[in-house]
Amino acid sequence: MQTQTIGVYFIMKKLHAEVITVGSIVRLLYKAARTANDVSKVSSGKPSRVAKRAANKAVGRGLISKLFFK
Repeated sequence: MQTQTIGVYFIMKKLHAEVITVGSIVRLLYKAARTANDVSKVSSGKPSRVAKRAANKAVGRGLISKLFFK
């Protein structure tokens, strides 16, 4: 329960610090969803899920850097 309260506080603080646009809200929500997925995989306690999540993140970052930062 404490983690959710901190997350909501962070989102509200972030929204008040910037100009609020639809894009900034969507970006923030996607970032929160990715972080929640990471926490979910680590808290599951299954090493295979943690390893799979880490591998997928590494592959994704590698592809993005090759596509957009030539």
